[in-house]
Amino acid sequence: MIQAKNVKLPWSLFFRQRLIVFAALLALVLMEFPWGSQLKSVADTVKQIAATSAAAVTNSRSAGFLFTKVGGFSRIGQWLIMGLMIVGVGAGGAAGGLKLTTFYIVSRGVRRALRGDAMERIFGIAMVWIGSYLFIVLLTLFALLVTQPEMAGDRVLFLAISAASNVGLSHDAVSITGPGLIVLSLGMLLGRIAPLFILWWTVKSALETDIAVG
Repeated sequence: MIQAKNVKLPWSLFFRQRLIVFAALLALVLMEFPWGSQLKSVADTVKQIAATSAAAVTNSRSAGFLFTKVGGFSRIGQWLIMGLMIVGVGAGGAAGGLKLTTFYIVSRGVRRALRGDAMERIFGIAMVWIGSYLFIVLLTLFALLVTQPEMAGDRVLFLAISAASNVGLSHDAVSITGPGLIVLSLGMLLGRIAPLFILWWTVKSALETDIAVG
C-alpha cells in the first residue's frame, strides 16, 4: 500500500497564492475601469467593478457559479480570466487547472538547474503535467473548431480552457449540442482524470518531494 508523507505548504508559496489573487483582481479592475469616460461617481463605479471583478476572479479558479457574465468583460479582461483558469487553485483539491504548485516546482527546478544542482523527479512530473494539460486544451480546441465552425475563435479557446480546467464558465449559456457537446464532455473528463494520474504518479515515484502537483 502506498503511503505519502505529510506535505507542508511553504510560506513563500502561501503568500504567492494570495498575491496572485490580489494582483489579478487589481489588474482586472484597472482593465474594466472606463478610462476617459465622464462618471457621476468614481467611487461607486470602482465599487461595482471591484465586486464584479472579485466574483470573476473567484469563479475563474474553478468555482463556476454564474455570478457574472464573462461576455460583459472587455476582451483583455476575458484573456486574463483565461489565464486564471489555466492556473487554477491548490493541488489535490476538487478544482482544476495546472495549480500554482506546478509553477512553483518548475521555477524551483529552473533555479536548481541554473545553479548546477541535481534535478528532482517532481520537476519532470510537473513538466509532463504541463504538457498533458496543454495537449488536452489543444485537442479540445481543435475538435470544437471542427464541430462549431460558426463560433468565434476566442470563445472556442475560452470553452476549451474552461472544460480542461473544470471551471464551468462560458460567455453565455452553453447551447452546444451533438458532437460539440461530446467534445466538451470529453475535455472535462480528461481534465479531471489527468491530475489524478499525476497525483498517483507523484505518490508512487516521488516520495522525497515536499509539494504535490496536479
